Amino acid sequence: EFMMDLVLDVSAQLQTGDVSIAPITGGTFAGPNIKGTVRPGGADYITQSGGHSNLDVRIVLETDDGALIYMTYTGVVARGDGGTYWRVRPIFHTTNEKYAWMNNIVAVGKSKNVPGKVAYDIFRIL
Repeated sequence: EFMMDLVLDVSAQLQTGDVSIAPITGGTFAGPNIKGTVRPGGADYITQSGGHSNLDVRIVLETDDGALIYMTYTGVVARGDGGTYWRVRPIFHTTNEKYAWMNNIVAVGKSKNVPGKVAYDIFRIL
């Protein structure tokens, strides 16, 4: 089921060899049961290897009612004959009672095109 859309603001990547670091400077998220902003200070650690990229992202979501949710996701970006495949596996951690349900779900994300941003539709699958 659709959980939220996530749109991230990122600054220029820092190149450190096989790993690029994309600082996350903010963003937004919204869905049927949740809405808010992404706090600055997170980053996307992108490892390049064999024609694909592995993502390792760590961010803090702040809901419109003030709850903090630590969100991490790993994923893969690969290019092939059918285009670019970009999928992620988010995990959520919070001590806020209202959003504690997020601590126990399985979710996936699919990239979407938002010019100048990194964006995903996030789906709860369990």
